[in-house]
Amino acid sequence: GVIFEPMGLHEKALEYYKRALSINIKAGDNYSIAYSLGAIGNLFEKNSRLDSALIYHFKSMSIRKNIDDKQGLSYSLLNIGRVQNLLGNTDTAQYYFEQSLNGFENLGDKWGMASVTNLLGGLFLKIGRANSAENYLLRSLQSWRNSGSSTRNDMKLLHGDCLEELKKLDADSIDSIVT
Repeated sequence: GVIFEPMGLHEKALEYYKRALSINIKAGDNYSIAYSLGAIGNLFEKNSRLDSALIYHFKSMSIRKNIDDKQGLSYSLLNIGRVQNLLGNTDTAQYYFEQSLNGFENLGDKWGMASVTNLLGGLFLKIGRANSAENYLLRSLQSWRNSGSSTRNDMKLLHGDCLEELKKLDADSIDSIVT
């Protein structure tokens, strides 16, 4: 699945994710089952099959709670929040994002904190709460900087996303904040 998905071969990726899920179920590997369910949920999200995405993310979240996988649980909560946001359920999305953020903060996971605060900033921007949006987007940038890993491509993308969102809020002062 992880080979075919980036190539845009989503049906092939789904086939392999489901094969992996089946193998993991037979092996009784709950950690890998939860991972496979999350991967399928993410793929459904990419294909705008949001109701299906939620089903898989909730299943993944439930397993992660049961096996006490705190980091995985935080990512499941983030994924559910992201899908809820796409569905227009901003209050529900905010709830899941905040639960995810709490988990990442408890773990000291700077990259997770950067990701979810970026999503919260975008959510607040979407609903017209500019001050909250700016607060979360600045927190995201700070977490990104504190993560100590500036070479990851996804962090560069996150940094760019934060800058773009912040520019929507206050183009004049943004350069002094982020440089």
